[in-house]
Parts: sequence; structure tokens; C-alpha cells
Amino acid sequence: EDRKPARQVEAAALISLGVEYQNTTLGPPVAALERAIACYRAALTVYTREEWPEHWAMTQNNLGAALRNQGTRTGGAQGARLVREALAAYRAALEVHTREELPQHWATTQNNLGNVLQEQGTRTGGAEGARLVGEAVAAYRAALEVHTREELPQGWAMTQNNLDRKSTRLNSSHVALS
Repeated sequence: EDRKPARQVEAAALISLGVEYQNTTLGPPVAALERAIACYRAALTVYTREEWPEHWAMTQNNLGAALRNQGTRTGGAQGARLVREALAAYRAALEVHTREELPQHWATTQNNLGNVLQEQGTRTGGAEGARLVGEAVAAYRAALEVHTREELPQGWAMTQNNLDRKSTRLNSSHVALS
């Protein structure tokens, strides 16, 4: 119990370090992303869902972003595994980042979920890939319910751009499957 404040400071430092690794332009991106992932996973040993749900969800979201970026850079089975882990991290974050409790966080996580679903759909291909891209479109549309043009124009523009790109791919997939 006496170590709890020190552990919180440690977890916050790990998250900050993870963000720095994730955003660095120095050195190989894959190595930096591996370090970011390790930092986020270590922070999650302190920021548990039970004790620190909002910090836990934010860290899950950061972990999802790092895993998705790493998965995008990595081919084959390893890349596919990383993308699946990113999907799981975003879905975990949405358990806390609910629309009712934290609508802006929820919308941002929905947008991120859409990105990883699109990546997974592209990797999967065929009818299953088209289904996943369709889930991505649904996630973007959900995010746009909060990221409105009037209330949050930057979030709206980012999500709308993602939706436009994915809708085009989904329509192409349907044509290819016909």
C-alpha cells in the first residue's frame, strides 16, 4: 500500500516513455515500437481496470495504436498476430470508454478500432476481409455520432476521411466478390 503512489508515478513515466518511443524518428521504427509496447504492457500491471479504469483504458488505447503500427510494419503471421492484439486492446478500452461515460474517448477509440479492423480486413481478404472492412465502416459511423462537424470538427474530419477511404475499399470488395 505504501508503494502505491510510487507505482502510479512509475506507470505514468512508462506511458510517457511509450509515447516518446511511439513518436520517435530516431532509429529503426520497429525497435522503437517494440519498446513502446513493452512500456504500455508494464504500465498495465499498475493501471488495472479495477483500480484505475480510465488510465487502464487510455493505456489499452495507446497499446492498440503501437500494436497496430507494429503489425502494419510486420508481415506474415507475426504481423497478423500484432493486428489481432491491437483489436483486442481497442475492444478492451471500449469496455471503459463507453459512449455514455466518456463520449469523446469512446469516439476516438471507435475511430482507432475502425483503423485496425480495416488493416485486419486488408490482410484477410475475400469475403471475411470485406466483412471486417464493413465492421470498420460501422465503427467510423459510430464515432461520427460524437465527432460531429459542428461540435468536434477536427475529430469529424479525421473520422470522415477514414470512413471515405474505407467505404471506397468496401465498395471495391463488393464488386470483386460479385
